[in-house]
Amino acid sequence: MAIEGKVSSKLQVTIPARVRDALGIEPGDTIRYELDGGSVRLTLVRPDIGAALEAVWA
Repeated sequence: MAIEGKVSSKLQVTIPARVRDALGIEPGDTIRYELDGGSVRLTLVRPDIGAALEAVWA
């Protein structure tokens, strides 16, 4: 699936709803951009649950 979007005058891009829904992206989430030649891979960074639990119970 290919989805296009425009870059704003502030060089910002809105993540299309279909992409947000497919990845489960919500406000406050962290996104990773991985450069691969002439392409970019967008990945939702999921928190490490084990590390979070260790921090809570430490």
